[in-house]
Amino acid sequence: MQEILDIFLEKSKQHHSNIIYAQIYKNDVLKEEFRLFPVKTRLNIWSVSKPFVAMAAGIAEREGLITLDEYIYPWFEKYFPSNPSENLYKIKIRDLLTMSSGQKDPLFFCDGPERYREKDWVRYFFQNDSFPYTPGTHFVYSNFCSYILSVLLEEKSGTGLLNYLRYRFFEPVGIPNPDWTLCPQGHCMAANGLYLTIDELARFGHLLLHEGALNGKQIVPKNFVMDACRKHIDSYNPLTERPDYQS
Repeated sequence: MQEILDIFLEKSKQHHSNIIYAQIYKNDVLKEEFRLFPVKTRLNIWSVSKPFVAMAAGIAEREGLITLDEYIYPWFEKYFPSNPSENLYKIKIRDLLTMSSGQKDPLFFCDGPERYREKDWVRYFFQNDSFPYTPGTHFVYSNFCSYILSVLLEEKSGTGLLNYLRYRFFEPVGIPNPDWTLCPQGHCMAANGLYLTIDELARFGHLLLHEGALNGKQIVPKNFVMDACRKHIDSYNPLTERPDYQS
C-alpha cells in the first residue's frame, strides 16, 4: 500500500499538483496516509460540496418534503423577469440535480467577480440567463443548480441546509459541528464552501460506496444513492467543450 501511495504522490508532483492529504483504504480500513501538515485540518472541499446537497434532496424526498419531478416555479416565480422564458416554468428538482435547468451560461463560480458584488444570488440566477433549452435536455455545469436546490430545500424545511442536515446526515456520518459558507442572503453556498477533514470526507466516500449506509445505518435512501451514481444526461467538459465525461 505504501508503494501505491508513493507512486500517487510522485505522479502528482510530476503534474505540479500540491497534495495536502491522501489516504488509501481497503475494505473500509485505513491502510496508508500522507499528511503535509501534522494536524488534519478542515479544508474547503470546493465542488465536492455539491453531492452533499444531492444527499439532502434524497433525505427530503424520503421525508415527503419534495418529489424529484415537482416544478420549482411556485417557490421562485417572484424572482422571474417581467417577460420570463416558458422554460422557467418547466424546471424540476430533477433538472437541478442533473444540471440541466435549461440555462445557457454557468454564471459565476466561487472566485468570479460577481461573487463579491451580487447581494441576491437567487434573483441574479433567474434574471441573468435566457434559459433557451428545455429543462432536462442540455447539460451546463453551474454552481447555481446546487445553490437553487439548496435554497428550495431550505424553504421547504424551514431551516438552513446545514441545520437541516446536522442530525439527519452529518452527525450520523461522523461530521460534528460542520462548517459551510453562507451567501449574502444567509443561504448555504451549497455548490462549494463546505469544510471537511480528510477523515470526514473519507466517511462520506464510504457512505456512497455502501449505497447510503454507514455503520449499519441507512442514512440516505439506497435507491436514491444508486440513482445518483448512474448516468442521466450527456455532458461535456466546460473548458474544452468536448463530450468527454458523463453526468
